[in-house]
Amino acid sequence: MNQRLVVKRAFSLVELVLVIVIVGIISAVMVPRINDVQIDKAAQQVLAHIRYTQHLAMMDNRFDPADPNWFKKRWQIRFQYTGSSPRKFYYTIYRDDDVSDGYSQNEIAKNPLNTSQILTGKKTISTSSAKYTKKLDLYQTYNIKSVSMTGCIAGGVGQSIRLSFDFLGRPIVKNVNVLVRAYAAQTERRLATKTCYLKLTDKNNRVATIAIEPETGYAYIYSIER
Repeated sequence: MNQRLVVKRAFSLVELVLVIVIVGIISAVMVPRINDVQIDKAAQQVLAHIRYTQHLAMMDNRFDPADPNWFKKRWQIRFQYTGSSPRKFYYTIYRDDDVSDGYSQNEIAKNPLNTSQILTGKKTISTSSAKYTKKLDLYQTYNIKSVSMTGCIAGGVGQSIRLSFDFLGRPIVKNVNVLVRAYAAQTERRLATKTCYLKLTDKNNRVATIAIEPETGYAYIYSIER
């Protein structure tokens, strides 16, 4: 009876080392790219929510001649952080109905993609009837370590950065809660007169900049530095 000789061939040490080297090269190339995608996603998401805030302000005109504080109740997007090292940034879209310079669950916009969620990254505000939107937690979702605003205001780096819009969609910078009148003297009014630049910086120091133009409130991705 003829017997066939079966030879089993294993990988050589050289081949194994070569595979390990190739995998290492691919990992070195792909990891930075994944981080780039994250800063891109963060910028696109924030841009969409700035535009949504403007949409809400234009559709929901807060003017009420019987209410002396009507102009303090405009829709706004507000960036905040908890902690100090690191700073954990999140943001919220809301209208300040009780003029408290804060927000409750009922004042926060609902997530149009999931109405069981509200548009805030603040986890502690969640209840059984309305859950926070995890993606608005910029630190946990996109590793964003800093949010700042320059160009249209001075001192735009702090624990609370906000942007609101009037019924024409024009951007109002800083805190509308401190206004005495809706549209007053130039020294008091807060309508943006210059382009606002909102900057998101991740843990790898990649920076995405969103520009918001005065008068029109047109918002767009200005740059992404990798």
